[in-house]
Amino acid sequence: MSSIKEGVQLRHLGRLEQLSPALQKKVLHAMELTRNNNRLILNIAWNYGGRDEIIQAIQHMMKDGVAPDKVTDELVSQYLYTRECLIPT
Repeated sequence: MSSIKEGVQLRHLGRLEQLSPALQKKVLHAMELTRNNNRLILNIAWNYGGRDEIIQAIQHMMKDGVAPDKVTDELVSQYLYTRECLIPT
């Protein structure tokens, strides 16, 4: 049985824009096909680096004008790739 029928949702963590155009298209297509599935979330981390994720999060916070004294664990979590990895309840 296919993962679509089994309710698996595919998510990508990392820099999708740095993958080849052909692979980007396939990943985006798979994510679109499975976006409404909610039984299981499969996180794939192609072109992912932890430090890169932290740098991107900080850059986005700075662009959003977040003051240094407003940075909390919860706020940083909202800027990470994993911010949407929970299955909605």
